[in-house]
Amino acid sequence: MSERAIIAAFAAISLTFFSCGRKASNAKNAPQGQPSESNVADMEIVTDCTDETSGTQVSLRDGVVSIGIDKSRVMALGVIDESEYRIDRQSQKVTTTGTPKSVFIGDIGQDTNPIVGIITDDGHLEILSVYSAISTGNFITSGPLYGFSDIVKLKSGAVVNEYGAGYGTIFAVNDKGEEKEIPLWDFCGDLYHFDGNNDGSISLTFLKMSQDWRIAVSYGWFESEMAGQNLGRFWEIEPWAEDKPGRYGFEFTEQFSFDLDESTEIKPKSIRLKGEFTFRDNNNGVFTITTIDGQPIAGNLNEPTEFSVDSYPSFKNSVGVERKRILEYQRLYNK
Repeated sequence: MSERAIIAAFAAISLTFFSCGRKASNAKNAPQGQPSESNVADMEIVTDCTDETSGTQVSLRDGVVSIGIDKSRVMALGVIDESEYRIDRQSQKVTTTGTPKSVFIGDIGQDTNPIVGIITDDGHLEILSVYSAISTGNFITSGPLYGFSDIVKLKSGAVVNEYGAGYGTIFAVNDKGEEKEIPLWDFCGDLYHFDGNNDGSISLTFLKMSQDWRIAVSYGWFESEMAGQNLGRFWEIEPWAEDKPGRYGFEFTEQFSFDLDESTEIKPKSIRLKGEFTFRDNNNGVFTITTIDGQPIAGNLNEPTEFSVDSYPSFKNSVGVERKRILEYQRLYNK
């Protein structure tokens, strides 16, 4: 089979498993207040889309994006186990940075991995990993993806190499008809950094970066309490490879402070901490992160800090405080 035929087959398979309701947009119904430098009058408007494999539905109503999740079908796929399923409601509202104008859902990768794409009224693109959101309870999008502008359409497709191996993906199409593959962060393990203190305690920084470019940093004491957590997003400036570090920008927008008192409410505090870091794979289960600008993620500015992939329980109170934080998200964003 030729490479062209293989690509066509992948594309046909991708389209089989997704169903979207579209309506055309033109200059007459272009968004009001749209920046003049953005030419997205011909945006293809999609208000409903379904991932038939996982049963996940995404809809846009009155400027609000909602995701409908079929727990039984998600669990049957074996991607998430019961202990990782952190949400109580089948319908979840999505928090975006921009004003949603069109929605899409498709798989990225060789396995079922539904990614929600949201085009905002200024032509920017935001994404949300359904599985990451389910396992964290966080339905806040990536924010505008770095390097994507004047987007008018999203579509499923495939990437196939010269040997016939390939994977499904989503392409963003701009107002010039140019297609660009939506990238995902390709390391999604949990990373830990330990620091010994003079009083004998061990400080712990727990770092989680999800495939849809969201970042969470939890800090506290090893085998003791989690003190707080910063949530935000990050973006690629230069990609990392085995032989060189990558460079990334980050911005934390929410901060949680935790209390052991179970009666204490956990409420997010709005913050704005921006900076850059480098990320190097040391090829031994250890990764070096160096904050080169802004608030250090761990350690000190311009100081290489080693994080390890580990299976230690992060904090004694992690389950309790994470559960309370998730419930607070439910209260704030699903009224």
